[in-house]
Amino acid sequence: NGDNSDLIQLIVSHSGVHHEITLPRTSTIGELQSELEDLTDVPPSYQKLMLPKHGLARVEDAERQLGDIIPAAVGSAKPKKLMLIGTKPALADIVKILAPKPSLMRQPRISALGRAGHRPPPPDPEALQYTFQKLIPLPFLPNPEKSLAFLERLRSDRGVQAVMKKYKWSIPALTELDPASNTTHDSKLMGLNRNKGEVIELRLRMDDYDGWRDFKSVRKVLCHELAHNVHSGHDRQFWELTKTLEREVVELDPFGGGGHKLTNDEFYTPPDEDDEYQDGGGWVGGSFVLGSGDVGGSGNVAETTIEEVRRLSPRELMLRAAEQRM
Repeated sequence: NGDNSDLIQLIVSHSGVHHEITLPRTSTIGELQSELEDLTDVPPSYQKLMLPKHGLARVEDAERQLGDIIPAAVGSAKPKKLMLIGTKPALADIVKILAPKPSLMRQPRISALGRAGHRPPPPDPEALQYTFQKLIPLPFLPNPEKSLAFLERLRSDRGVQAVMKKYKWSIPALTELDPASNTTHDSKLMGLNRNKGEVIELRLRMDDYDGWRDFKSVRKVLCHELAHNVHSGHDRQFWELTKTLEREVVELDPFGGGGHKLTNDEFYTPPDEDDEYQDGGGWVGGSFVLGSGDVGGSGNVAETTIEEVRRLSPRELMLRAAEQRM
């Protein structure tokens, strides 16, 4: 009827839950985010909203009307599907409190004497400067030590090291992206670059947690995210830089291969995996607390083990986090 011509029907997916929302076409993105905060408890500053044919909603989109930014949804009887990515502040605090113990973050020791009693060459100062300064697996997922080894393999890959040194990139943190909270029926987030290199997140695991993805596929996503250090959007210059980085991580490795495998069958590539890659562009804004500060530096970290994280319910985890913050 005539009333529907001024309405927009939406289905917003968040953490596997679909929220049906109907708003006037004159409603703004900011008003939609406020509505989503009531439904999900995720405040707008923590929200990443993927819009059809628009990509990631930006800070400057907050005052834009839905009818202008999603015109195909106006008066449509078929709801338009959106994806919301975001973590409740309380859960984000849990991740910070339950950050990996120092033992997980410890780097491999190198003997003072190399082969045949020779001392290894001194480390390259630029290699120590232009790198990922901190590696952070998700402590609440199974086998975080394997994810840490995967992240270390990416950081120590000779091609990646050469690219980081060439472009003088120093990234404070490289962490894994949780598949469960970044997968919907319609989309799959494979990587994310926050604030042009503040943090890079990569999907390391398969969707059902039954293994880890192919190393070269993840490294290709890493090149995509590194390109967002320079270009936020997906314009022609961004794709040119991405292709350059993908080529350079191979060409700049003087020995080829780059690193070692965890096992012979640890990683595999699903059919057409690369065709499913999405990231919505470089994300700017909001808060990121995973592993911030000194990882494992608080005495509270040792009080909640990985096994306890698996055993406790989300509500119990939030209560535990609140107790540890007090």
